Amino acid sequence: MSSARPWLVSCFGVVVAFALSCDKGSKSQHPDPFVCQDTPLVAKPMQEAMVGEEKGEVFDTEVRYLDEDERTAYAIGVAEGRLTQADGSPYDTAGELAIFVLSPDGVLYASTEGKKGLFHHSTFLSGGPIAGAGELAAADGKLTVMTDRSGHYRPAKQHVGQTLCWLADHGVDLAAVEFRLYEGGQAPASSMIQMVRP
Repeated sequence: MSSARPWLVSCFGVVVAFALSCDKGSKSQHPDPFVCQDTPLVAKPMQEAMVGEEKGEVFDTEVRYLDEDERTAYAIGVAEGRLTQADGSPYDTAGELAIFVLSPDGVLYASTEGKKGLFHHSTFLSGGPIAGAGELAAADGKLTVMTDRSGHYRPAKQHVGQTLCWLADHGVDLAAVEFRLYEGGQAPASSMIQMVRP
């Protein structure tokens, strides 16, 4: 038997409703299609064209790179299914889209400070590889929108899938999240998650 979960996905402005099903007889043996705890995160390096941006070699300005201590202020946690800031308060983007990265060691960072030539996806990990990148919106900690938009990293569907898995594994309810694909055509979230499920 299969269990189904409704999803609402927005791709290039077209809203598509579909259901995700999980066959308990499938080889993954997961009762929920969004459980990926046993799956290692696959990293992706920054686009080569961006190397040297922190020295002013890409833009007219120097892109800020955070050190280990500085980036802790941008760490996003999850408590009772809601996104939280480093101080434990609910994360709220005030109607804006924040840029985010998921680090290869499984830490989510986000900020609404994104600005061309100054603060990019690459800022969080000092130009290092990521496991996921894009944009998100949250209201009082509730994740409402997620995208895969990042020119610095151009995340593949696999990286989108493992980011969705990370969120679900940490208790975020993805059923009401509007997902927007900006590159790579239209693909159901279920197929992206399938790429990273064991």
